[in-house]
Amino acid sequence: MKEYRIYSEMPSEHWCHLNIKDQNILDIGCGRWSFPNDESKSTPYYFINNGANKVIGVDILKEEIDFYNKINHPKMSFIQAKLGDFDTLVVARKLINDNQITSIKCDIEGSELFFLALNKDDYKNINSIAIEYHGLWIKDLLISHFTNNGFTFDVHGILNPEFGVIFLNKN
Repeated sequence: MKEYRIYSEMPSEHWCHLNIKDQNILDIGCGRWSFPNDESKSTPYYFINNGANKVIGVDILKEEIDFYNKINHPKMSFIQAKLGDFDTLVVARKLINDNQITSIKCDIEGSELFFLALNKDDYKNINSIAIEYHGLWIKDLLISHFTNNGFTFDVHGILNPEFGVIFLNKN
């Protein structure tokens, strides 16, 4: 497994090990939190500009979704939803299946455990996943879950001793 240090929220550094070329990406937590005045530094634009087929962005904030929808990019679509608790499992499954999602990026502070309710069938078309975790115990649970569902833990991006990004790829 490769490890690297993450020093910024720039997508090119933060998500650089996610397989995005020719992928349909579900971008969970697509908001412009770190760069509110520059959409070109947002993850949806980073993914499209680096070869993704399409991006389905999800964020809890209506303002973020409204902002992106005004741009009306042909390879991007956005919905307001809270993905991150078990009540939204149906929404996550529908987004994955309806959009032929092949890659997932998740950055939803402290709510990443909803992945534990997904199973092998939910991941059947997913090739790669990158999740920012917030706590070492969460990292360990996620790695165990994904390993049991056919993924390998390939790269670890370290933000600080408790937070980081895990990059997983289908075996």
